[in-house]
Amino acid sequence: MPNFASSSDLAEAIEDGQSPSLAVRAVVGPRLAAHAGIASAAAVLERLLLDPEDTFVTRQTAEALLKQRSLSAVRLVARALAHADDTYGDWLLTAVYDVISPPGEALREISTMCAALADDPDRDVRRGAAELAAWMST
Repeated sequence: MPNFASSSDLAEAIEDGQSPSLAVRAVVGPRLAAHAGIASAAAVLERLLLDPEDTFVTRQTAEALLKQRSLSAVRLVARALAHADDTYGDWLLTAVYDVISPPGEALREISTMCAALADDPDRDVRRGAAELAAWMST
């Protein structure tokens, strides 16, 4: 988990999430992934998951979030999946595949989190988690 030396370092990473540079945005997702439970970081991560300019950012961010194996991280990926078009959905699921392969502990943990998200108050999270769980079970 990247430890930010100060709250200003975290604020800088959050600001970098809006950079016009693909290279900067691609690094920000993994830097912020461990902080998915912080609302300001989660808002940036949500944007990066559906980066309008490049699916590389999408994949890097999704993979970093899923490697965290936290409910808040999986929740963001599930919500993004519910909003994704076919192209972005494919890249999100590619990141899932990369994290859960070969099947083992990561698959079990993420599946368990998807089941927990079935009761999430956000309809999009529930829908994305169901889609993710169904995809992982095939």
